[in-house]
Amino acid sequence: IDHKLSDRMINFLDCGTDWLYVKNNRPEGKYCSFVKSKSKNKLGIAYSVFDDLDHLKQSLLSVRDNTDYIIITYQNVSYTGRQASYNIYAKLCELRKEGLVDDIQEYKPSDKLSIKSNEIRKRNLGLEICRQHFCTHYITMDCDEIFIPEQFKQAKEIVYDYDYKASFIYSQTYYKDKHHVISPAEKYHIPFIYKIMDESKLKLDAKIEGIVADKSRKMSDIGNDLIIFERDFIELHHLCYVRENILNKLQNKASGLTKERIDKIVKSYEDFSSWKLNQKVYTENGEFYVKRILVSAI
Repeated sequence: IDHKLSDRMINFLDCGTDWLYVKNNRPEGKYCSFVKSKSKNKLGIAYSVFDDLDHLKQSLLSVRDNTDYIIITYQNVSYTGRQASYNIYAKLCELRKEGLVDDIQEYKPSDKLSIKSNEIRKRNLGLEICRQHFCTHYITMDCDEIFIPEQFKQAKEIVYDYDYKASFIYSQTYYKDKHHVISPAEKYHIPFIYKIMDESKLKLDAKIEGIVADKSRKMSDIGNDLIIFERDFIELHHLCYVRENILNKLQNKASGLTKERIDKIVKSYEDFSSWKLNQKVYTENGEFYVKRILVSAI
């Protein structure tokens, strides 16, 4: 196999059958496994949560076995000043007792900052706590994001072995239940694993060529040292619209939705019927069709 490899690449052992899209002079086409670096990698995940914890336990279970350290950053007051409807800390302590969480840290929003600035400040708090616990790599997650563990593990190992500064994936958004998805699947990127460096910080004005992603999740000083995984290799399963209370979720959004848009999204959600075909629904990102899937991956 004739691949142009960076100096950090080492001996190939065998070739698999999975296809990747890669950048920065890494191999294109089939992924080949090789001897790992002797350096010790440690992955930290920082969750950002408020009082909408419907899927948090399932999310934690999907990553726990392949993660070294998990911190939950939570708030008792939303970015818009709404008080939590129950004792969030007590719920999180139960998850810590089960071994699904390592640490819990409260974040207090600043009324002097915008919603988006508060969000990125909270995500950077999680990053700094991961750094203090000697993590070499970092993921920022929300509680409605689910992975297939085997896919997560394989993608993580590629990021480690090729020593990428950043990695990105795509997501599939679920609607109303785990058997209905937004169609076509949204094409924006989801930041996956970042390498933690001295200068690492999430910035609202960070620009990464070719990447369309949430402003609060983009890290500066990445350059082109990244990999984009295709959907058939790893996909994030986003239970964004699978909620007991969709109104709470929308009112907590860091994007600061207007009341008019919230009302329109809620009406679309309430009018949806799982028995009808080719239904159009209204979401934060516009109008989409909903497709039924017979076998859910999650």
